[in-house]
Amino acid sequence: MTQTQNGRPEANGTAGEQVGETNPEVTVLDAAQYMATRGAYVFPLDHPALPQCAGVPTKGHDPTTCAERGKHPTGRWSIEATNKLADIVAMFAGTTRNYGIDCRASQLLVIDEDVLGLFTDYAAQHGHTIPHTFIVRSGRPGGGRHFYFRVPREHPFTNSTGNLPKGVDVRGKGGYVVGPGSLHASGQVYLPEDWAAPFADLPDWLAETLTPPARQHTEVVDGEPLNRPLTPRVAELLDADPGDRSEQFYRLARELMEAGFTQGQAVTVLTPWCDQHDKYVGRVAVEVARCWSKPSSAPPPSRVLAVEGDQAAERPALDVGNPAIMADWLRYNVGTGLLAGMFTRGPDIVHTPREGENGYVPLDDNPDNNDGPAQVRVASYDYISARVQYTFNCFKLVKQGKAPDVTYVPTPALFPTAAARTATNAVDMLPNLRRLRGVIHTPVFRPDGSLLDVPGYDLATKLLYLPEPGLALPAVSERPSPREVKAAVALLDELLAGFPFVSPHHRANYIGGLVTPLLRTLTPPPYKLLAIGAHQRGSGKTKLAKVAQIIHGGVFRSEMPEDEAELRKQVTSVLSHTTGPVVVFDNVSGVLRSSTMAGLLTSDQWGDRPLGATAWVGVPNDRLWVITGNNLNLGGDIPRRTISADIDPGVPRPELRTGFAIGDPEVWARMHRPQLLHALLTVVQAWVVAGMPLPPERASDGYARWTRAVEGILTFAEVGGIFDHASTQVEVGGDDDEWADFLAAAYRVKGDRMWTAKELLTEVNAGTFATDQRPIQLDALPGELADKAARSGNGPVGITRSLGKWLQNRDGRWAGSLTVRAAGKDRDGTKKWRIQAAPGHTATPSAGDAGDAGSNPAHLAHVKSDDLDFDYGDRPKHPPHPPHPPHLPLAGLPAGVERADPNYCLRCQQTYANPAVWADCDRCGTRTHVRGRGGHGPTCQTCLSERNAA
Repeated sequence: MTQTQNGRPEANGTAGEQVGETNPEVTVLDAAQYMATRGAYVFPLDHPALPQCAGVPTKGHDPTTCAERGKHPTGRWSIEATNKLADIVAMFAGTTRNYGIDCRASQLLVIDEDVLGLFTDYAAQHGHTIPHTFIVRSGRPGGGRHFYFRVPREHPFTNSTGNLPKGVDVRGKGGYVVGPGSLHASGQVYLPEDWAAPFADLPDWLAETLTPPARQHTEVVDGEPLNRPLTPRVAELLDADPGDRSEQFYRLARELMEAGFTQGQAVTVLTPWCDQHDKYVGRVAVEVARCWSKPSSAPPPSRVLAVEGDQAAERPALDVGNPAIMADWLRYNVGTGLLAGMFTRGPDIVHTPREGENGYVPLDDNPDNNDGPAQVRVASYDYISARVQYTFNCFKLVKQGKAPDVTYVPTPALFPTAAARTATNAVDMLPNLRRLRGVIHTPVFRPDGSLLDVPGYDLATKLLYLPEPGLALPAVSERPSPREVKAAVALLDELLAGFPFVSPHHRANYIGGLVTPLLRTLTPPPYKLLAIGAHQRGSGKTKLAKVAQIIHGGVFRSEMPEDEAELRKQVTSVLSHTTGPVVVFDNVSGVLRSSTMAGLLTSDQWGDRPLGATAWVGVPNDRLWVITGNNLNLGGDIPRRTISADIDPGVPRPELRTGFAIGDPEVWARMHRPQLLHALLTVVQAWVVAGMPLPPERASDGYARWTRAVEGILTFAEVGGIFDHASTQVEVGGDDDEWADFLAAAYRVKGDRMWTAKELLTEVNAGTFATDQRPIQLDALPGELADKAARSGNGPVGITRSLGKWLQNRDGRWAGSLTVRAAGKDRDGTKKWRIQAAPGHTATPSAGDAGDAGSNPAHLAHVKSDDLDFDYGDRPKHPPHPPHPPHLPLAGLPAGVERADPNYCLRCQQTYANPAVWADCDRCGTRTHVRGRGGHGPTCQTCLSERNAA
């Protein structure tokens, strides 16, 4: 075997050749890519060389105690499996993994013999021949092989062994095998006998061996007269739009069977229906017999009896006397019929009650909060039992009397929880349970640009569309005309006419936020935080947030939790249980500096372990997160992940404003919700039909795809302003300013040389003595470190550990053109650091460790008083010092800084153009840098040094 140019194995046709023998450089990734070129769908598995199993934990698998290494999937293998080479490279990049092959997706059936020769001996004993096919030695001690066979896409074979002997396993639908080239726990490699061998078609004899015995066919019977009225459910299905007529026919037949009607009565009911819909005309009785021969999803009709009681006659009767029969009944009924509102999400069965329906439970007791139009509730076995109990008329037959006068009387009974527990423990074996990605309440655009606007479950996106009752949307044109687009934008203008946005760019950000929930599958998350701000209360920011919630449906919280643990709890509850695409936290105050929120805004998935639970919750994060507040102050990493939509009424009491053209915006939005949704859908549809034109790329971060798409939509619709314009991006918080000042001070002293935290702190001037010549001023330390250093009994070096943690948490974080990098350790094991400057950085570090020229009065000693242009004034007790004229030839003045620049701070060696950061010294009147980034307080350095000396 040789290698192709891209590194994948290439067969040379030599029988018996082994990967790893003639070509030891072939990796697991090479083998996975090679198998993908042959049509296999692959996914990552645990690798036995890892210290602990990397497989996902399940009810039957604990990674910490795993004894079967190298076989467990590291994710949701049936979804992750792919045959795209680029995806495979990304999936295995930087990891040590085996790989598996999804048999269903690959159209393969694999025979796995545990003992060498067991399968071939069975074939020989029964006179069968095994065709030449792809065979892999499994690496199991004592032998064992995998025989690969090609099967049709719609084959019936699962993992059932049929009539094969013990020790021979089958992998078909719902199964996978460890791929060739992977490493067995024994240390042996899964080795093909011949890489060039084909995947032989499944031989007929093997297909017959694996096929279960045929069902006993039910005799065809003629129609019989009805002896009772049809149930409301059957009547509803008969009158409904049939859709897929075959599926509707069998649904009706099953409902009739479960309602206790005989086979002949079913023929009588379905014959006119088939004539009306031109389906199975002339052979209704045959199709009914075929349906009756299938395993019934309900108890035998003879046991389905009515029980009198409150509304009992309106519910289908269900004999629950046998838990085993009920477990099988649940298997076929969960996810369909009266239990159609149940789905699977991850390992759980979930239910999707709408607001006001049974099962919808508010997440908290705050009347100001709103959880949106629907919820997603995990359906435990107790929950399922209760739903069945109140959906069906449950009974059991109780024996009364003695032979020969024995009778069975239907008696009300509880649905057996043991049956529900059995179903919830085998979610993958419930055939009618559909996988749920999310619930939507307004139309969205699919990844291919088509519009999902039909209520119900969408197989392509796995989304459940539940429009709110009474919402009737006008039809969206397939190809909206320019006039329709213009009318749509005009309606949005009418909605927002009374909101005084700071600029058209801020207004574009808000409209982009309104568009975003329609793009959840077309341009998947993450999305930036939408911050709606104002200078004072009553400006209308909450109304703007509620308008977005009204249009799309969403979650509203009246305040942002201050505690990180509480915020994580609320985020988990919102993403796990609610469905609205807009999540609003109102009236945010103080500094919002949250690692939880910062992390939430960068990922399309959210994971957390709820309080008191042991299982990890993983849910999609496809929401638009919105905050409102007055003079919003964002810190940490949140500013870079935020776009703002600020308003400014420009009046002292904005809450007294009147004269809105549309009246109350919230009321107007509720009244015109269908028209507003239609306008937003029209704008996006026109952009899709036009080929989805995009503006030039401005960034390459995780938000780039979304921001370009929204900007393209608004630009195409000629909406004023630019989405996510630089002027609307939130400036970094105060902690970033302090970080920049600290890096600049450290770079001026140390340049790009390496140093420890303690070595740097020895350069800090604590301001205790006027003769202290150390170049870094105490207030240049970031955050609370300056206060800690001032209180430390050992001076600045007393906070060495705190500075080390600060540096470690910001390793590689840029502030302007500077960042700090770890630079190894010294001989004592102490971590060393250095400042890295970006190309083009203009600040010049001082020579050696001489410090900051110009930051100490001693540097002015060479200046003659005759050269100074100033007036002492009339202050006899403390005559003013001369202003520090910027034209003095001081060392360390960076190139490019004008020496006559009045906004240049000699002490910081930086220019500050904002006049608000400058003021006169409170002692001598000299203009000095007093506040803001790197501000030095109301007293200039000269006066401060003399005061300390005195």
